[in-house]
Amino acid sequence: MKLNSITDVNSIRIGQVLKIRKISGAPATPPSVSGGNTRYTVVAGDSLSGIAARFGVTTKRLMNLNNITNANLIRIGQVLIISETSGGNSQPAPASTTTPSATYTVVSGDSLSGIAARFGTTTRNLMTLNGISDPNFIRVGQVLRLS
Repeated sequence: MKLNSITDVNSIRIGQVLKIRKISGAPATPPSVSGGNTRYTVVAGDSLSGIAARFGVTTKRLMNLNNITNANLIRIGQVLIISETSGGNSQPAPASTTTPSATYTVVSGDSLSGIAARFGTTTRNLMTLNGISDPNFIRVGQVLRLS
């Protein structure tokens, strides 16, 4: 917001060009474990609901673990706690928090090559797995098989 002189988080337009700054580690990073907690660093194209689905937790749980009040406001580079296995949380950690889902839901701004890079595969492999003939034609909301 600061880089683009935006005062209202809800007032950006389709097609608006935004300045961004590169954050080290911006390519997708696998979850890490620190102090017993599983953590994930938000990358471009992530949504809280998408992250929750990927790690088998609810959006509400991620919001609670990370003190997030608006599920639509996460930042690239933000480190999220995916599961908490020690200290202060009375809820048990979900069973499958460290194994990413074998699917990915396309979000605005995604490209097939970007998704391939994020998940350590090739564009050709994603095309084959998903019956895609044109790598430049994917739709927001489309669920892609990753393996």
